[in-house]
Amino acid sequence: MSQATVEYRVERGVAVVTLRNPPVNAINHAMRAELLEAVRRANGDGAVRALVVQGANRTFVAGADIKEFGAPPKAPFLTDVLSSLETGPVPAIAVLEGHALGGGLELALACRARIASAATKLALPEVTLGLIPGAGGTQRLPRLIGAAPALDLILSGRSLEAAAAQELGLVDELVEGEGAALEWVLAALASGRAWPKTRERADHLVGTDHAIFESTLLANAQAWAGQVAPLRAVQAVQNACTLPFDEGLKLEREAFLECQASPQREALSYVFFAEREASKLPVSAGPKVELKEIFVVDVGPSAAKLATWFDSVGVAVHLVSTVPPAGVVVAPVAQLAGAIGMTHAGDRLVELVAPSSDAWAAITALMALAKRSGKVPVVTHKTSEFVSHLMKGLTAAQLAEAGARLLHDGVVSRASDFDVLVINGCGFSRYLGGPMFAGST
Repeated sequence: MSQATVEYRVERGVAVVTLRNPPVNAINHAMRAELLEAVRRANGDGAVRALVVQGANRTFVAGADIKEFGAPPKAPFLTDVLSSLETGPVPAIAVLEGHALGGGLELALACRARIASAATKLALPEVTLGLIPGAGGTQRLPRLIGAAPALDLILSGRSLEAAAAQELGLVDELVEGEGAALEWVLAALASGRAWPKTRERADHLVGTDHAIFESTLLANAQAWAGQVAPLRAVQAVQNACTLPFDEGLKLEREAFLECQASPQREALSYVFFAEREASKLPVSAGPKVELKEIFVVDVGPSAAKLATWFDSVGVAVHLVSTVPPAGVVVAPVAQLAGAIGMTHAGDRLVELVAPSSDAWAAITALMALAKRSGKVPVVTHKTSEFVSHLMKGLTAAQLAEAGARLLHDGVVSRASDFDVLVINGCGFSRYLGGPMFAGST
């Protein structure tokens, strides 16, 4: 028997619904069905004056369950659940903590109010995966914060801190401490606060400069050439400003399904998982190494750049002329006896060249540091040069041949690692998935 993903209790006239699907409360079919039942239960109880939706595990909802990616959708759909949540007689309030991402943020948007802890991060990252928000995100977000900031958040997929979200009007109040959310709700009820439905709000749509949609398309014409999701996202937000809510919601769903069926969605999803996989070593790393200080071998201007980066992320760094006998040693060259080769390529890639099996523990620590600072780490080995440098300027066909050769020779451990290297280090288009992916499909 499967464990319930939704817990329901009533406290002081407030129905408290807790979403529980460790580790990040991802929305799956069971949660949708149980949440819909909880909403109906609250709306059918005359003693319930408000409904609070919160997440367990110190987070709200970090999106859809990846285990259901690619599977045929099953009713109830998230759009149906959110419609019931929004239109019912009992006002729903979202209590945000940790992450409210993708479908999780769309769930919060369908509530009548949103309160959050200061550390909460909110985002709609669907466009980065070749999709658009498909459960009302493109229709409700502009109604809460206006078309221009909604376009920015949806098209960039960037995370928003809770304080910034409050300034935009996406979050109503910042609260901290156990029980604070319930007290805020009770105080709001006692004050006779109005609870307008998001779908009925129009104050942020009045006066919208509709030229923003055309100017956004023109400004990004080159960057978005050949892509589907960003164009559909712009149109969906424009629909929110020009069409009735239900019609805009219907068109959003059609655009979402179009994007979902696109090869670009498959390619971008592949890149998303490939970058996650690249940060996992294909071998056991051994005992954990704590990075308290780094020795960078001074072999030119690149060494100073590495030292500056380590200093910026809070690691003590020493520029040395020779390799010291102990400690974690890196160098901006691929092969230097006793040192880990390390280079930045592009804005996001960090390539690490393993000099020997003894370096795996240190490399694991360096990869974790790179990830914490927003970089994508990839490990190569058995090479005298950085792969990301060697691949610059090659055609797609040449890259595919080179990738196959490097995989055969053991320089890269996985075909997907090579794709991550050339996408983040050589400018290969993410929406094509990388040369190895393109060759396999």
